[in-house]
Amino acid sequence: MADARSKEFVIPARPDVLLQLSALVESEDPGFERVASLVKRDVALYANILALINSPFFGLRGRISSIERALKVMGMKRLLFLVRTASLRSAVGEDEGLENFWEDACTMATICANLVHYMPFVNVDDAFTLGMMHACGVPLMVKNCPDFQHFHVNACLLDLPDQQRLEQAHFGADQFQLSSRLAKNWQVPEELCQAIAAQPDYQNLLLDEDADEKLCQKLCLLLVGREFSLKFETLWGRSDEYQPVVEIEPVLSFLGITEAELEAIQEHLFSKLQVDDRGIVPEALPQGG
Repeated sequence: MADARSKEFVIPARPDVLLQLSALVESEDPGFERVASLVKRDVALYANILALINSPFFGLRGRISSIERALKVMGMKRLLFLVRTASLRSAVGEDEGLENFWEDACTMATICANLVHYMPFVNVDDAFTLGMMHACGVPLMVKNCPDFQHFHVNACLLDLPDQQRLEQAHFGADQFQLSSRLAKNWQVPEELCQAIAAQPDYQNLLLDEDADEKLCQKLCLLLVGREFSLKFETLWGRSDEYQPVVEIEPVLSFLGITEAELEAIQEHLFSKLQVDDRGIVPEALPQGG
């Protein structure tokens, strides 16, 4: 145990293509041809991006077979998100025990993106990123701590503050801080990284009148997304039973809604989602703003 606790967690370096693409997207005239040419330099990344675009959670009607077509359909910023996600998935890996991790992350991302219909204070691309990156530190914990996977099976059913406390006690690190560090290193906007890190401290933040409102808004969407994701997994028989990990009252109080209103949002959102043998399928993913 001492070895695990003293180990320095190495954050995977972001690839050059991500740095170059970020600079292009932020430039005044990035140009579809320049962006497509950059992505095509890495054959493995190119293939992974197309696979991700055509996965069910984007809900696209026709198959996308080229980066040029993806750019026209999805736009620059969402393609940047796809490059980040595909690169991260490749860098972190899919070791034994992580078979369902990325599928669960896609479910969470889809639910968060659809929550913007009811919580319009967060734009859809930020919501999607929050959902996909909210627990990206878990694979690093699995890689660095041999007993984390077994530990996490039980600990993941606890309230978020208890998860962080136990992870710190056992491993000298926790998934929330690692997720935030990894997201920041991979050029996720700072305010989203802060929301990811703040997950286990949600009760204090949401009850603090001086807390940053935009941070709390993103945090609330993320917390509701976590609860809805867990309930959705249970509803479709992909999880044995629903166990809340968030004390919902502070969230409801901040949002100014009742538990009945939240249940109505859940029912309406779930009516737009279905699952096939590839995973979650949204009726339609909201367009980026």
